Amino acid sequence: MKTYDIAILGAGPGGYVAALYASRLGKKACLIEQADLGGTCLNHGCIPTKTFSKAARTISEIAQGKQFGIDVQDVHFDIRALVQRKNDTVNKLRGGISHLLRSRGVETISGRGELLDKDSLAVFPTQGGPKKKELIKAKSIIIATGSSEAVIPNIAPDKKRVITAKDALDLGSVPKNMLIVGGGSIGCEMASAFNAFGSHVTIVEVEGSLLPKRDDEISKCLETAFKKRGIDVATGQSIEEAITTDSSKVYLRSSGGRSFSADKVLLCAGRKPNVSGIGIEELGIKCNEKGIRVDKNLKTDIDNVYAIGDCIGEPMLAHAAMYEGVIAALNICGDKVPADYSAVPDCVFSDPDIAFAGVTENQANAKGMNVAVSRFHLRSLGKAHALGKTDGFVKLIADVKTNRIIGAALVGEGATELIAEMTLAIKKGLTAEDVAGTMHAHPTMSEAVMEAAYGVGGKALHSA
Repeated sequence: MKTYDIAILGAGPGGYVAALYASRLGKKACLIEQADLGGTCLNHGCIPTKTFSKAARTISEIAQGKQFGIDVQDVHFDIRALVQRKNDTVNKLRGGISHLLRSRGVETISGRGELLDKDSLAVFPTQGGPKKKELIKAKSIIIATGSSEAVIPNIAPDKKRVITAKDALDLGSVPKNMLIVGGGSIGCEMASAFNAFGSHVTIVEVEGSLLPKRDDEISKCLETAFKKRGIDVATGQSIEEAITTDSSKVYLRSSGGRSFSADKVLLCAGRKPNVSGIGIEELGIKCNEKGIRVDKNLKTDIDNVYAIGDCIGEPMLAHAAMYEGVIAALNICGDKVPADYSAVPDCVFSDPDIAFAGVTENQANAKGMNVAVSRFHLRSLGKAHALGKTDGFVKLIADVKTNRIIGAALVGEGATELIAEMTLAIKKGLTAEDVAGTMHAHPTMSEAVMEAAYGVGGKALHSA
């Protein structure tokens, strides 16, 4: 039986970062993974979808070329070449993680892990894994089992006509008509990509807007942009029935009485924590409505067992899992560091880009907070005109009493990069004056953040 200081169940972004950080702190760590290093993020999520997003953006840039005197004829898109590019990128990055783990002395064990008690686990054979069950002893355990695609009632994926987001990343041809069930981050990113690839895309969302529970103004801006590009949006409706026949079509009926047909139905209804089959019930580790229950230090009901990432619920974001991996490793090593979720960047890589951090205007209003809201539209920005990307705006939410920035919402060119500045401002409690008074390079898209900060106190340099 092998013994470690820390055993980590799951080698996604949270798990492998926790292992690397634990090693840096002098701990002997092992990673137990039944699939591929990198988890959903690297293999079927963040990286593959950004590869698709890059292809979609390139197609859009080519179409926009005439504005800049560039006339490109006979553009041909080969989705099989894109899938190969995606696979090559994933393999390269997976190899990099493997090398980094080896160089830091972290042992990776292939198989399905299950907790036996508070300091031991069993690793059961899986394809490509060990031939027999292994037993692992560890002083501390981190559960990082991630999440899986949520199930939609009445619609079962068949990998042919009804597919998941994972399946969509391996398609051999572009469907003529695609219906996407779910208008959250994944659905909107897929809609942007396949619209650019040439599909006629329809999104059906059960809530009243795209990107539900975010910012209403941002959602309306995205819906307008989608409709302008020919993407049909049906909100406030759920799919009641999906019928596949001998033809190549899927026929669907919504709760609103609408009928749809599509060559492919793409299910994007969110994700659910992976908490079953890992032994937590027998050990007495409790779950809540989000996932595995943890305290502010990410500790479960068992003193030496921690949980991080998607398996503990929202925010189900790779960078949140990475952050939690570091926090868990620090706490195991004796530092009592609570997880801080006051400034979590949340990015949607659609076209246009969307990003949030901190409190949204909706949340501030719901809580009865006294806030000032400032908007700066990209149409008033020189760099945006130079790029031909004038749609969108930056919105900042500040506490009226202190003038500290407590939230940001951005839509438009570069939003997913610009959010980093606002996340830091929220995290460090900076005021609108701190941001506005910091020199921003000209001409850049970041000037929109500065201008929005000036606007918090009614001191905008230019009218928006």
